[in-house]
Amino acid sequence: VTTGASKGGSTCVYHRALYPDDVEATVSYVAPFTIADEDPRCISYLKTIGTDSVRRKILEFQRAVLKNRNDMKKYISIDIKNAHDTLLMSLDSTLDYMVVEYPFAFFQYCGNTAAIPAADSKPATLYKHLKKIIEPTTYGIHDQRKTGAFFVQAYNEVGYYGYDTLGLGNLLSINSDYISNKILVPKSAQINYNPDMLDFVRDYIKTDAKNIIFIYGEDDPWSATAAVCGNNKNVIFAMDKNNCHNVRISDMPDDLHNEIIAKLEEWLSVKIK
Repeated sequence: VTTGASKGGSTCVYHRALYPDDVEATVSYVAPFTIADEDPRCISYLKTIGTDSVRRKILEFQRAVLKNRNDMKKYISIDIKNAHDTLLMSLDSTLDYMVVEYPFAFFQYCGNTAAIPAADSKPATLYKHLKKIIEPTTYGIHDQRKTGAFFVQAYNEVGYYGYDTLGLGNLLSINSDYISNKILVPKSAQINYNPDMLDFVRDYIKTDAKNIIFIYGEDDPWSATAAVCGNNKNVIFAMDKNNCHNVRISDMPDDLHNEIIAKLEEWLSVKIK
């Protein structure tokens, strides 16, 4: 059995598409299969997660952070200095990126809505929560040394996502209706998006794939890019309505959990305890 989560979830499906007989079954968790170098479905999907009141609270928090820009830049500068790091962009742009990434990161890992500070909270309180969800070092040289290779592959082959600025535009230093994550690709790397292999795998999922279980959490923004199985009856698609990027088989509702375990027992000819 092969398994993986997020990019690892995609990787084990790529492996099955290329070497279908290597293993008897695959469990793919929260695996993205995008349709573009920056998949627009992520933006649309984010607008459906949570209730209207939660999304409104998030927007009010984002705007409050941006209205306290000078304080936020001071806090970011201190954190970057303490981390002995160097930002990939200006302090203003770093703050913008932290703010537009906030909803995605918040929902991705089952953020606690009760923990979102009120818009009239002190700047220090706003920043403490912001960096708990998205650290400023995400946009530093140290992090890029670890993640740069992924972003090279993302923008050449497997895709990623960007942001719209609805409700924030007049408070951002980046004057645009859309903000791209291509800034995270190392400057020395070349980008020439070619989705041929991605298209091959997406087609495989709908046609020849077998003995694969795709598991997702409905509150995870990455679920916008979930596997499209079409009429393929040889795979299982399971969506946990009350989970996020952390979802695992053990978390699933009883009906889905039992279906998954039963199917694995059938495929593997073993009893799973």
